[in-house]
Amino acid sequence: MSTNLDTIRGGYEAFARQDIADVLSRFDDSISWESYSTGLPFSGEVFRGREGVGGFFSKLPELYEELRVLPEEFLETGDTVVVLGRHRARGAGGEAEAPFAHLWELRDGKVFRFREYVDSAALVQALGQG
Repeated sequence: MSTNLDTIRGGYEAFARQDIADVLSRFDDSISWESYSTGLPFSGEVFRGREGVGGFFSKLPELYEELRVLPEEFLETGDTVVVLGRHRARGAGGEAEAPFAHLWELRDGKVFRFREYVDSAALVQALGQG
């Protein structure tokens, strides 16, 4: 039986191999996806449902030449998983590394809410926007 932690770890592994269909399969149909990363496109927007989140993912290659999401620490309590890690990115303005905190909320083994908090100053510069 898969645990919430297994679901989230597997999602990061799927993203690393660019298997977005696998990532999206881990989400509830009504997922709410929120990103708080000042200065970056989509900051403060809420994407709803698998289709909305899929649209978010489809825009990432337009922004980044390369984007790696590197989880470092997983903390689980009940139906909530917090992941601390780093983004490594390359864009029109160069390379960057930025720490993040991801908050995942699950129900019946599926993610129904995601919130991302990123120290985005370096990423803004890497995108050539700083």
